[in-house]
Amino acid sequence: MSSATEPSPRGRVLTAVEEHNTRTGGSVTAAELAGRLGLHPSTVRFHLRRLVESGQIVEESGTLPTSSAGTGADSGDGRGRPRKQYLPAPCTPKDSLLAALVEALADSDSEREDRAAQAGRIWASTVTGQPTAPRDSDEPDDPLDAATRVLTALGFEVRETGSMLGTREIRVCSCPLRILGQHRPEVARGIQRGIVEQALAAYSGRPTDWKVTSRPDPRYGDCEVALRFNPATPAGSSPPATP
Repeated sequence: MSSATEPSPRGRVLTAVEEHNTRTGGSVTAAELAGRLGLHPSTVRFHLRRLVESGQIVEESGTLPTSSAGTGADSGDGRGRPRKQYLPAPCTPKDSLLAALVEALADSDSEREDRAAQAGRIWASTVTGQPTAPRDSDEPDDPLDAATRVLTALGFEVRETGSMLGTREIRVCSCPLRILGQHRPEVARGIQRGIVEQALAAYSGRPTDWKVTSRPDPRYGDCEVALRFNPATPAGSSPPATP
């Protein structure tokens, strides 16, 4: 499994949109991003669509000057054809409120992370407490499947999963907690950990077998959530499932 230090293509596209806006104050086209990042234009457009759908960037239409004709798929045809341009999504009052709530959680990073984990478990319980689709078996879910199932339902996009030497990892692409993680990484870690702990408690059948850690990458919006097999953990020592 790739390292969190290797950003996903979507994370690179998102960061490039933000950096262009910071540098120029303006929007950027898919063709410009493709040239800058060395990615195929179709790949860039795919990730831009997904970022628009997730609310992380906004799309606007502009008119290209006639002199730019023939320079690419986004460049118009010399007759002032509209082209799509992209900007970072503006911050909302909700972002400011969330930041204020985070400050009120606790005085230390460790306390904030623990309380954020509790919030993550409560958030995940809105999924685990709902009726689920019929299953083919009454056997508990695989831990990765359980975690992926709940993360996806809460709006996280799981890019890949993997297992190695007792560690099972989930790579999340363009995490919705990215902005929070830029300012309070301990809170983003705690929320992600709490979500997965609740998923394991609700669906895997043996939550105390696994120790959950999270490593967000706030610049690119990616993160890795690791589930490490912990056979020595006493039964009942992990946080209980939230009803």
